[in-house]
Amino acid sequence: MLFGMITYFYNHSSNEDLGTYSNPEEALVETQKALEMLSEEVNNGVEGVAVLKEYEKTRKTIFK
Repeated sequence: MLFGMITYFYNHSSNEDLGTYSNPEEALVETQKALEMLSEEVNNGVEGVAVLKEYEKTRKTIFK
């Protein structure tokens, strides 16, 4: 029974549409959008690290 369930879910998930594009230009535009969103999130993370570094530097100056 377990083997049957595993086989069913494996085959069912492999038949789903994975969001492929038949038009290369459309795929390029969507990829650029996704990369831009990722870039914004990474930039927010980098800014957060910079704030933490400045805090740590100030804390070390005050509490020598």
